[in-house]
Formats: sequence, C-alpha cells, structure tokens
Amino acid sequence: MKRDFYKQLLDEAQIREGMIVDVVADLFDLAKQCMKLGKKFDPNTFLDALETNVGDSGTILIRCFTWDFCHGKKFDINSSPSQSGALGNIAMKRMGYERTRHPIYNWMVKGKWRDYLCSIDEKESFGKGSVFAWEEKNDNAIQLNVGKLQSNGITLFHYIEEKVGVPYRYIKDFRGEYVDHLGRSEWKTYSMYVRDLNYDIDTQDCVYDRELEERGIKKNFNCFGISINTYKIKELCEVYQKDFSGNGIPTGVTITPVHRGNIK
Repeated sequence: MKRDFYKQLLDEAQIREGMIVDVVADLFDLAKQCMKLGKKFDPNTFLDALETNVGDSGTILIRCFTWDFCHGKKFDINSSPSQSGALGNIAMKRMGYERTRHPIYNWMVKGKWRDYLCSIDEKESFGKGSVFAWEEKNDNAIQLNVGKLQSNGITLFHYIEEKVGVPYRYIKDFRGEYVDHLGRSEWKTYSMYVRDLNYDIDTQDCVYDRELEERGIKKNFNCFGISINTYKIKELCEVYQKDFSGNGIPTGVTITPVHRGNIK
C-alpha cells in the first residue's frame, strides 16, 4: 500500500509538524478496514507516514504498557512485550525508538523529546514527574486514536484520579527484577494507582464526549471508513480535574461496594 494512503489518514486527523502524538491504535480494525478497500495494512508504513507528518520537531509516543511487573515477573526494557496493542511491539524493532523507564506504563518514543522522556524515572505511574504529567503540561500534545477501539484508551483518566485523589483507588508498591537498556539487572520498586477491591468500578469516559466535542477538545474523523479521534491532552485533563474535584467521585464512574474492611 502506498504511503499516500496513510498520509491521507493523518492529514485528515490534522497531524502536523511539531506535534507531540500519543498513539492508541486498533491494528485489527485497521487491517479489516483496509481489506475492505482491497489493500493490505502495513503498520511500518503507517509509522513512516506518522514520522513524516510530525517531522524532526515533533515527538511520537507508542504505548507499550505491561502489567506483568505487578505480578512479580521480570521487566526487561529491551524485550518485555507490550500488552496494550501490537504497535508498541512493532516500534520496539524500529530504528530511532527508545523505551521510557517505568516498568508498567511505558512508551516507545521517537523525536525531539525522546531523550528527555526516556530519562524520566518516576516511581509512581501517575506521579508529578511521570510522562503523563509531562504530556499535560504541553499545549501541542494530543492523543491519537485510530480504529474502533473497545474503549477510548484514556489512561489519563486514571492519572487525574490520582492527581485529585479518589476514594476507590490507592497507591500500591510493586518490587521486582528490572533489566535496563544495558542489560543490567537489579531489584527496583515502582507503584501503581490500583483499585480498592472493596469496590466494583465501572468507568464510562464517554459521558464527557459531548462537552469535549463542543469545546473542540475531542475531534472525530472518518477516512476510508476508518475511525479516528484526537484529544487535546492538556484541555482533556482540565475537564477531568474540574469534574473530579467538584464531585468527589467522577461523573463517569459508578462504584459498587463488594465487602467491608480495608485491603492490605
């Protein structure tokens, strides 16, 4: 498939030079839609086009999240596979990409801010020094959703939950074997804002869509039958924070008690 096809997708989504783009992609849906067009989906050509659109002054973040570290398994920054989509595994094999350090929430990064982002070693998943916090501070940072995802992929929702403090989550430490870029192994401790098992939690971030769309924070596109959404990260976080702070429990969250007592 020619690169022009992917450039059309990205041009339609208004991906431009200098942008910081956090990518969430459903490769299965992309492949299915391309098949309907009589074309074969090539994720590497898609990344080629994305790199061209953002240019040398832009930055691409491909999610490579993995939760094995929470279950006592070794994290190897060079080889532990992504559990948040296949595109992260593809980016791991490409020249110019490097992985950020957190063993749970990490990205493959290429572009202007790669070295800085890959130097961050924040203990907390959603802490003040995390990649999420850095994205929130940047006016030109967007999340790009491509394909019909089962959810919006808005992990930023959890970032704001920790920033504000919600009654159904708490910070939990996890300690395990960590292998760095140079193959050196050591035992390290990182944390995650986990769910309190006293509650069942149902999160429906779609309840914010109307406001986000009316304010131009979320934009919806459709090109060749492929669904594309973009979110302005800084402004999205502002909407979440205002709602969470005002209501105590986010409008998009329903919690149901399971049992009494605190989990230790």
